Amino acid sequence: MGIFSKDPDKVAAKREKASAKAQEQADQARAKAIKLDDQARAKAMDKGVAIDDAIAVGYTFANAADEFLLVFADRVELVSKGKRTWPHEGAGTETIPMSRISSAECKIDEIWSVLQVHTSGNTLEFKAKQASGPYLREVILQQMSSSASSTEGAAGAPGVDVTEQLRKLGELHQAGIVTDEEFAKKKAELLDRL
Repeated sequence: MGIFSKDPDKVAAKREKASAKAQEQADQARAKAIKLDDQARAKAMDKGVAIDDAIAVGYTFANAADEFLLVFADRVELVSKGKRTWPHEGAGTETIPMSRISSAECKIDEIWSVLQVHTSGNTLEFKAKQASGPYLREVILQQMSSSASSTEGAAGAPGVDVTEQLRKLGELHQAGIVTDEEFAKKKAELLDRL
């Protein structure tokens, strides 16, 4: 061995140790996120927020309101239980169907995480404790993936009429439910199946 050569066994052991430490940290972060989810669920039930069938729940107190981010299999809801004060909207619920979500990002600073859920024209932001944001993002991405694969499976299933799907897609586009971009993308996918 040369003077600058490293012992392969030591290098492998060092990598294994670093990998084990990273896995331990990931496990600890996930456990903390699940604990925060449990606390958010308790707070939501206390505030009268319907969380039945919610896969994940996040909580924060922002803009003079209790805010909850609920992730369901088919949608994401931002529920605000606050007083109507200027300049904030106050109490209410914003719902985003999972099929409309284009991406989810999470930015983390020293104390908070800011989850951003993007649709074709809007961004929903949810500021929460540091461990909550990555966890909620992970759950949203899993649901987006599940939703996309089940939609593709249904669209490609035998007995499904592609021309009927094109007609329905056109109706949704005319009604303004589907954006021009979404319409063009889905139309191209359906035409490829003909």
